[in-house]
Amino acid sequence: MALVATRSASSLKELASPSTLSSSSSLSSPPPSPVVSKAVLAAANWKRILDEPEEEPSSGRIVSSILTAAAKLMVPNFKELTVRVHARVDQLLLGRIASMYIAGRDWATNLGLTVREMVIAVPQEARVSYMKLLSGTVQLTETVQGWAVGVFNSQDFSNFLVYPPLVAVAPKLPDGSPITFVRDGVHIDLENDRVCFKAWVYEEELDFEAVMPSAAASPSPSPCDNDDSNSDSRSQTSGSDASQGSLEGSNESTVDTEEANYLPYVKATTESEHSAAAASVLTDFFQNLQMTLAGVDLRFQSVALDFRPGIDGQKEPVVRVNLSANILRVPNPMTDPF
Repeated sequence: MALVATRSASSLKELASPSTLSSSSSLSSPPPSPVVSKAVLAAANWKRILDEPEEEPSSGRIVSSILTAAAKLMVPNFKELTVRVHARVDQLLLGRIASMYIAGRDWATNLGLTVREMVIAVPQEARVSYMKLLSGTVQLTETVQGWAVGVFNSQDFSNFLVYPPLVAVAPKLPDGSPITFVRDGVHIDLENDRVCFKAWVYEEELDFEAVMPSAAASPSPSPCDNDDSNSDSRSQTSGSDASQGSLEGSNESTVDTEEANYLPYVKATTESEHSAAAASVLTDFFQNLQMTLAGVDLRFQSVALDFRPGIDGQKEPVVRVNLSANILRVPNPMTDPF
């Protein structure tokens, strides 16, 4: 399915003229990266992408302007939204884009998904239809691999748990009964490396903890006290201190290899005859979570807890989720709920 945006193709035709092509070597663009095998490795650059948006050649701006218009329809509320496309004129004529990404802060989508920070990146070559570009449309001609990083505070993660596309793949007990997440039950406990949440199991509202692997060997602390400001003692190295490089060549970044399998397990903190079974189902759910969102297949790769600057400079505990992205098509804001 194509993404249609109201944009004239005259500037693209201009760039394709012989006089422009003769100088296209000045539009430097790094070579495409190899296929992303692990989203975690590529996503080491998410913070740099947010903080230091790269310049793009003028030919890339033609594509990014179309994608920006579409993104603003899908994310009507945001503090920052940046699209970058790297492609020389000669590449576009062949329907090739060297790399691209969409990034921003404080997003709120039409369906209620909210994030503090988000990066969606395609660090390798993507194939698009040049003829469609001439009509102001970006259409992939083949599937492309990428990665994504989302940073959620406690309210964001609450919204995520009741986000309609997630509800559509919500976990079920062996007898088929659904486990229903509670919107306002999330607390991020950085001191003990866990995220507390609530869910309905049959007719009971139960408390659960998604425990990070780093906390698995520690003595079990008391249940969460729902105070998100308690965790200044925790080391602040899990997110923003990751190795940072440019978008291209991101597979070469150094990342703690343990994070490649950094997915939580779930335990119940409410005593119930259903607690153990529900915790097992929820562990499997989060460790294998995948969903298709607006033409993009997303799968959890790692989860980490961290701080970020909050209101008035206060430290805010957040959940950072790294995902692999198999991009089937460019999302269409007219038909894809987001």
